[in-house]
Amino acid sequence: PGLKLFRSLWSSDNDQLVIEISARFVRLAYCQVLRGKEKVLKFADAPLPAGGDTALAQTLKNLLDSQNIHSQTVVLSIPRYSAMLRFISLPSKDAREIEPMAKMEILRQVPYSEDEVTGAYKIIREEAEGYSLVLLVSMLKSVVERADTVFKSSGLVIDKVVLGAEALTEWFLWKFDSLKDKNIFLVSAGADTLDMAVLEAGKWVFSRGVLLDVLPK
Repeated sequence: PGLKLFRSLWSSDNDQLVIEISARFVRLAYCQVLRGKEKVLKFADAPLPAGGDTALAQTLKNLLDSQNIHSQTVVLSIPRYSAMLRFISLPSKDAREIEPMAKMEILRQVPYSEDEVTGAYKIIREEAEGYSLVLLVSMLKSVVERADTVFKSSGLVIDKVVLGAEALTEWFLWKFDSLKDKNIFLVSAGADTLDMAVLEAGKWVFSRGVLLDVLPK
C-alpha cells in the first residue's frame, strides 16, 4: 500500500486500529467515532524487541491479546521522521497537470530509484501567477513493506497508511473546528519522538519530526 494523505481517520463510525512502529517502540490505539464523537477506547505500547521481525510480530500479538483486540484491518501510522516532506510551488492550477509534476518531484527529492520509493502529494492552495503550493511526501517502500509483513503474521491487513503528524493535524482540526481559520503551531511529544506542524487557516505549511535520544546511559 502507498501513502494515502489526508484520508479521514475520524469521519467513520467504524472502529479503527492504528499502529505505529518507531525505532524504539510499537504503539497501538483502538479508536471509535460514534455519532460524531471520537473516543480512544484502548491504548498500549511496548519497547521494540531484539530479534528482528519475528520477535516484533510476537510482541504485537501480545499487545493485541492483552487489549482483547480482534480487528482484521489496521491503519499504519508512519513516524514523521521516517518521511521526507517538501513544500513546492508548481506552475499550474490544474490538478491533472500537477499530478505528473508532483510525481517527478517526489522522486527527485530522495537518492533512490523509483522502485524503492513510495509517495503522495497534496495541493495546499492556489498561488499568484498560475502557481499552486503542493506538499510532497516520500519515503522508502521498505518501511511500509516491513510493517505489512509483521501485520500479516498477526492476521492484520493494512487499510491505509498515514503520517503520525497528519493524524495529529486532522484530529486537532476535527476536535477544534472553531480554530480551523487560525494560524496554529502544533507539537506532539512522545516517549521517543517529537512531531511539529504549522498550519495556516487549517493548511499545512511546515512539518518536522525528530527521533529523540532517550536510550538509557
